[in-house]
Amino acid sequence: AHARWSREESRPAIRRIVQRMYVEALMDAAASNQTVAEARAAAEWELGRISTRLGHVIETTTDPAAKAQYTLMREDIRRYLEDGTFEPSIRPAPRMPNMFPLGQ
Repeated sequence: AHARWSREESRPAIRRIVQRMYVEALMDAAASNQTVAEARAAAEWELGRISTRLGHVIETTTDPAAKAQYTLMREDIRRYLEDGTFEPSIRPAPRMPNMFPLGQ
């Protein structure tokens, strides 16, 4: 079972979700006034690097789901780097389950 989980190609949808979370975390850190300037610069540099790689992946992938996800991700990065627009509120976090139903 471990070998199956460690193979990158075995769960491409999960990989894309994690990649998206990483990109959003970078944009969040880069946009935060609580992040030190050097870390903001590093986050923006990494976003530029990711965007360049995504361009190559978009051109070469034959998977429509991957192409769609990576195109959206690249567009979000481009928009952020151009004008600082990053609106995670348009993708609200899921509600936490009621783990402790006290009094029920």
